Amino acid sequence: MKKPIAPAAFLSYVHDDDANLNGRITFFAERLSRVAHLLTGAPFPIWQDRGQINWGDAWRERIDSGLESVTFFLPVITPAYFNSAYCRH
Repeated sequence: MKKPIAPAAFLSYVHDDDANLNGRITFFAERLSRVAHLLTGAPFPIWQDRGQINWGDAWRERIDSGLESVTFFLPVITPAYFNSAYCRH
């Protein structure tokens, strides 16, 4: 069985921003992952809460664990981002 590849980057954003932009933040992360893989030849998975947190998970612990395991932090800075206590944390 293959060992899962650890995420290279952590996407930090406000869900409402992604929804109001018709998923463009998620699209950006997916595209960045594919382009980085193309340019480096190595997988470049991006940790995003929508794909990494399951129903019933302790979400704060999952986010903290995700942050600890990556090399790059990718904040999507918007006015709503600064209004989010958790994003500022």
